[in-house]
Amino acid sequence: MKLSLIDFKKHSSLDVDLDGNVLITGKNGEGKTSILEGIVFALFGRNFYGKVATDMYVKNGAPCGTAILTMENTEIKRTQGDDNAVYLNGAKSKVAEVGSLFPSVEMALPVINPLYFMYEMTDSDKRELFMKLLPPISREEIFKKHYSDRKDLVDRFRSSSLRNVRDQIKNSETILNANLGQISTYELDIKEKDEKIEEIRKNMPEAPEGVLEREKEVQKELDKLQKELGLLGNPQARIDEYKKELDEYKAEVEPIVEKLKAKNFSEAAEKVSSAKEEIEQQYESLREDIAKKKLILGQLEQFEDGSCPLCKQPVASAQERIEETTKELEQLNDEVIAVKTKLDKYVEINKKFETLRDNVTRCVNGMKLHQKNVSKYEKLLSDIKELEEQLVGNSKEDFKNAVEIERQREVVKILQNEILSKKGTVAKLKSTNEKLQNDLPDLKLLEEALSNKGVDAWIAKEHAKTIEKLVGKYMDLEVVTVLENKTNDNTKEVFEVTRNGVSFRSMSFGERLKVSVAFGLVLRDLIPSFNLPFVLIDEGSVLSKDSLDDVRTWLNDSGVDLIYTKASDSKLKIVNEDVKK
Repeated sequence: MKLSLIDFKKHSSLDVDLDGNVLITGKNGEGKTSILEGIVFALFGRNFYGKVATDMYVKNGAPCGTAILTMENTEIKRTQGDDNAVYLNGAKSKVAEVGSLFPSVEMALPVINPLYFMYEMTDSDKRELFMKLLPPISREEIFKKHYSDRKDLVDRFRSSSLRNVRDQIKNSETILNANLGQISTYELDIKEKDEKIEEIRKNMPEAPEGVLEREKEVQKELDKLQKELGLLGNPQARIDEYKKELDEYKAEVEPIVEKLKAKNFSEAAEKVSSAKEEIEQQYESLREDIAKKKLILGQLEQFEDGSCPLCKQPVASAQERIEETTKELEQLNDEVIAVKTKLDKYVEINKKFETLRDNVTRCVNGMKLHQKNVSKYEKLLSDIKELEEQLVGNSKEDFKNAVEIERQREVVKILQNEILSKKGTVAKLKSTNEKLQNDLPDLKLLEEALSNKGVDAWIAKEHAKTIEKLVGKYMDLEVVTVLENKTNDNTKEVFEVTRNGVSFRSMSFGERLKVSVAFGLVLRDLIPSFNLPFVLIDEGSVLSKDSLDDVRTWLNDSGVDLIYTKASDSKLKIVNEDVKK
């Protein structure tokens, strides 16, 4: 690997061969650190600690600073100043294209720069990086493992989120409290209504059993009769009217009946009827005789010459015969007229008989109807009077008490219905609360499992064991998880590293640097296809000889070069070292 710096910080022009382990020494201000910064700048366009690089890299007076890094067959050139650009193998390129050649700066710097791991990464950053790189652990399996007695909640755990569960808990507790308030209010109201019912029953008046029922039945029947009576107008007036008409019928019928009786109406009627039939027969006989005479007369009118038109025999004088027949016809006509007159008389007499009979029938029927109505209306008035007497006959005090009892019973019924309704509501509210209370422990368990103290914390602990095992290849360290000191919901279990009971933060600078190198090597193994085969350490003099030897050995075993700086009294010097075993 080769590095060229042009007008980069204090270096006007510098070409460095960085193959193998390289030690960079020199006095302060000689540009030792600038070489390490040049590597990072060329790769990522960032400073040594991952911040966006500024024009601080441009040598005073120069238009721009340039860092060129050559790794195997790849050359990366990056400029800063008047021209901020990146070149790949001599051709101007896009930042993203160069960035795609290597791991991201967030992943690469913890590996190649232990100081970045020490100073720039928070505990959460380190946790998230390791959690991202370590083999995933099934959250469901962790749930089953640590909540083995509640495997029935696995599906619910899988489909739930912490926010959703907390909303459910909050909603359940809100409903529970609201329902408890309602239950208390309803139960108090039920108690008050029960006491009111008891008071009503205690103070209820007495009355003979069935008084009100009998009163109601009588009143019902009375109302029915009075309604019927109302349709009649004034029934007594109607009765008087019917009686008057009945008397009129009697006055009209009785003389007729007496008259008919005196004249033997039935016998006279039969005689009239018999005479009428005889006259009708006589009348028809005369009409037949007249017809015959007319026929004869017509025939005689054909014998005007005195002989028969058929046989030619002489006949009596036709004229005489015609005169004789004509005279007979006139007599017959007179008889017919007389019979007809007699017949009309008998018909008239018969009509009178029929009229008298109809009048008698009409009057008799009218009398029957009027008598029936009179009886009906008199019965109606009698029934009404009887019912009214029954009502009056009942004890007014008993009736009053019975009415009051009925009213109070209705009040009790209403109160009982209200109590029943509220008891039903209370039962539903209690059932809802029971379900919510039964479900709350599950929700609380899910809340715990979904929180950073739950499954995620157990996963972090599992990862901590894995990290401890991986870093144990280099150092004996204890990796545990502790709750990050935050006060909001983002609180998480983070990794805490200790050695011999001393936490990472309490270690010496050199010790922390050594631990950071070890973790960088672990990350290197975890990051797929990590292709930056070097580690950069600024001021390696903080490492003891033993620690430096350990670091060299770790890196050598991993095929990684160490490029580090040390302060000296001499000018800038770059030395390629071999790892001593």
